[in-house]
Amino acid sequence: MNEMLSTLQTILGAAEGEEALLGVLLSQAEATVLAVTGREELPEGLRGAVIDLAAMRYNRRGTEGESARTEGGVTSKIEALPEDIRRQLRQYTLARAGVSRCGQG
Repeated sequence: MNEMLSTLQTILGAAEGEEALLGVLLSQAEATVLAVTGREELPEGLRGAVIDLAAMRYNRRGTEGESARTEGGVTSKIEALPEDIRRQLRQYTLARAGVSRCGQG
């Protein structure tokens, strides 16, 4: 986690003293990635997705709950989980087994 924290700080150009906030954002991002992929442990290949998601959340502070924002006549859609991160996660998502109810009345 320390390596990811250092990478996130570098990407964001975050100020000294923001380590606690960045650590929380990384933990939340990792929990999201694990939940979406159905995994219990983070594969090495998803570390970048966790960092990207944490950076996105850092940059979106203050816009929580918004689905779109208009500034200067330009409207931007705000996605909870952007498509580029979703694509990364799909490669690592475990199949889920379930009971089929096909053919039952």
